[in-house]
Amino acid sequence: MTDFGTRLKQARKKHKMTQKQLAQMLGVEQSAISNYEKNLRAPSTGALIEIANQLEISLDDLLGRTEAAEENNNISSNSVDHQQSINYKKMQHQFLQHLLQEEEEDAQKLIMQNLSHPDSLLPLFTKIFIPTLTEVGLLWEKGTLDITREHLISHMLDHLIANLETALPESPNSQCSAMFMLPGAEEHQLILKMAKQLFKANGWKTYYMGRSIPISSLEIFLKEIKVDLLVLSVTLDKHLNSTEHLIRAIKSLPVKTQPKIVIGGNAIIDRQHALQQLGADEYAPSLSALNQLIKQMKNCA
Repeated sequence: MTDFGTRLKQARKKHKMTQKQLAQMLGVEQSAISNYEKNLRAPSTGALIEIANQLEISLDDLLGRTEAAEENNNISSNSVDHQQSINYKKMQHQFLQHLLQEEEEDAQKLIMQNLSHPDSLLPLFTKIFIPTLTEVGLLWEKGTLDITREHLISHMLDHLIANLETALPESPNSQCSAMFMLPGAEEHQLILKMAKQLFKANGWKTYYMGRSIPISSLEIFLKEIKVDLLVLSVTLDKHLNSTEHLIRAIKSLPVKTQPKIVIGGNAIIDRQHALQQLGADEYAPSLSALNQLIKQMKNCA
């Protein structure tokens, strides 16, 4: 599921409106809109209503309630799965409370009890981990949570995501391989690590590279190790130049060593931006979209 900042940016772009123009309509500084779209600040209830009015979008769409409902319907349309969706909400609240109280073992136990097969990963990520990340960010913005505790919770989430890999049963090896990277100085790694786990759960061989990998070293690696897919995540606009430079460098390699490139993240406006401007081969606006892409890929193509 996409986050608030991404939904706000998409709605603003759809109306061909700049951040400055929207800020003027709302009577705020342009930096406020920028912070909303980067998920660094959360608008007040009054500001949310005004934003929805100016962009001609419902509050449900702006807050992601419609998208969440669609994801729930994709899982199942019967009443049993509806009950499961309600339980996810309760589970997410319990999970967050465990993290706030530094009860990492209890948080892990809660997750592991609901990890039965590879397909159970996606709802855990979209309904538990990502909403928890969003709430922790809001608590920090409100001053309820200090930066030290916010970092501690992020570290616990990182550890829990890593533990999921060994908890899943072995999947048939698809003979496909994927690499995961953050361009330039991009630092937001957790969702990219979730993406890696989705591929791993589907039998792919995975290479998590993180950030700040010199292009020269990357070229050597790709010439020595067969990689079918490169997954990039870009959260901040200031890293788009580095992203474009990285993609151009990959595309300049011999064809046999070039992986296909999938890109996602808050900094990407839409599919056209991802493919035509940045040069990627595929665009995944959310983990759900990426998971669907994995299911569709045959013979690593």
